[in-house]
Amino acid sequence: MARVLQGAGAAALLPASLALIVHEYPDSGPRARALGTWGAMGSVGVAAGPVLGGALVAAVGWRSIFVVNVPVGLVELWLLRRFVNESPRRSAGAIDWSGLATSTVALAAVTGGFILSGPRGWSSPLTLGLLVVGVLSGFAFVHLERQKGQPMMPLGIFSSKAFPFAVGIGFCFNLCLYGSLLCLSIYLQQVRGESPLTTGLLLLPMASMVAGGSIVSGRITARSGPRLPMLGGLVVAACGAAVLATVGTHAAVALLIVGSLALGLCSLAMPAMSALAVNSVDDKRAGLASGIFNTSRQAGGAVGVAILGSLLVSGGHRPELVLPLSVAAFMLLLAGFLAWKGTDTTRRRPTGRRTPVGHRLAPQ
Repeated sequence: MARVLQGAGAAALLPASLALIVHEYPDSGPRARALGTWGAMGSVGVAAGPVLGGALVAAVGWRSIFVVNVPVGLVELWLLRRFVNESPRRSAGAIDWSGLATSTVALAAVTGGFILSGPRGWSSPLTLGLLVVGVLSGFAFVHLERQKGQPMMPLGIFSSKAFPFAVGIGFCFNLCLYGSLLCLSIYLQQVRGESPLTTGLLLLPMASMVAGGSIVSGRITARSGPRLPMLGGLVVAACGAAVLATVGTHAAVALLIVGSLALGLCSLAMPAMSALAVNSVDDKRAGLASGIFNTSRQAGGAVGVAILGSLLVSGGHRPELVLPLSVAAFMLLLAGFLAWKGTDTTRRRPTGRRTPVGHRLAPQ
């Protein structure tokens, strides 16, 4: 129940944070830089988790990784009340309970099926049953959303050419980042016999690269648009995943560091894809767009942990990185293709001037 409450809080926090940025920074340049800072903080949190978690587990115990959230949350509440301006309130419709139920069942069943595919195999009745339930629930969700007058996810928002690509990129991005971090942590501890603290320290260079890449991406996006940082980050990260796929039991630590540093540069894509998502819709729908975008990212993270984690220990053998990191490399290249297609267009203003996708002109 406690983990459910944590998930509910995160579900409310992420879309609201993006919507507040859109409200606070109406112009594309400052907004891109703000998204860079936002992305850097999120990336640091994801990548630094194994580092700080390992230190806390080694020094205090596993319970400390939950206790530390309390003071952090209190500081965040104070900062919100002190510095953040509320966005305009709009009338809210009725809660779409059927959409909420079918989407939750779909994600939970698919994720559970992928997790069980590792220890039980793909032919297990339970694995197949969960995957079938997940797929059917997904179809039911789409059908119900089309019928409702006030759905939780209006499908019309996908009429924007760029937005569906941003959602797909976010899904692939988190699938690879979350899944790869899990695989690297397990590999370092179970195969190389490293302690939780040493594991965290070995992942520290990657965490630093993730943070730096996000900040740089915000500045690049503000100047040149989202295509360059997305393509650059995703292709380099795919190369890093390919390097890590070659890491064996007795591989040099330097090879692991080089691969993880390159993989960490996936963060170049994070603020850029966020800018692509929120800038592809009207400001009034920024909260909805950010909610769908972040739902896709978190779904990708859950599926990535399930799929790559099951591939890591497939067949009951000792954990090996070659299969899960090869899949991560492929998914990163797929995300790069989506980034190319999602920004491979121009918009025309009524005057005939052309504006690249992902850039909303500043108000005149």
